[in-house]
Amino acid sequence: MTAAQRPSALRRSLSVCRPHLAGNGWIAGGGLAAMLFEVAMRLVEPWPVRAVVDGVIPATVEGPTAGAGGNVTRTVTIAAIATVAVVGLRALASFASTVAFAVAGSRVTSRLRAQAFDHVLGLSMRFHDRTRPGDLVVRLTGDVQRLQEVTVSAALPLLGNVALFVGMVSVMVWLDPVLALAVLAVVPLFTISGRKSGGRITEASREQRRNEGAIASTAAESL
Repeated sequence: MTAAQRPSALRRSLSVCRPHLAGNGWIAGGGLAAMLFEVAMRLVEPWPVRAVVDGVIPATVEGPTAGAGGNVTRTVTIAAIATVAVVGLRALASFASTVAFAVAGSRVTSRLRAQAFDHVLGLSMRFHDRTRPGDLVVRLTGDVQRLQEVTVSAALPLLGNVALFVGMVSVMVWLDPVLALAVLAVVPLFTISGRKSGGRITEASREQRRNEGAIASTAAESL
């Protein structure tokens, strides 16, 4: 299999963790729903400020009459209440998604660690003779934890950021198509840059894990 045909590290990590989500799908689904709700609140959050900018500031500059002054006060009050409500709902949704993903990730990590430990115990003595025990300990503790970080701390927020990006682009296309095109014009540059640096980051991370395993083995044998 060539490098181009090899699945990405994120895809391989998700395929390893997916079977262990059994029984935790409702937690992950609830966290996903809360995250999408947070994205929706982020899209709604600027609109109360827009009402103030478009309605209150022009009226103030033009010198409002007594009746207009009451409208300005009412607009500012409603915008302030709406902003507090939206920010509060967004914070609650963020808290709910964080807790849900943390619980699901911890349960998946426990199952993965138990599976990996059983697998190591079932390997031949020849394998254990040529493998340093410190490296195995790092694999069972650190690498499994990295899987949780990849699937929970990277993949799920990435999904939320993609949804937020699509929502913001949709709003920009509706408000100002030219501005939206200007923003989208730089997306290919970021994509190319990410692809070029992604491989180097992955290889550097693997080398770091190998070095950590060697250090742990040396320390364990010395002690």
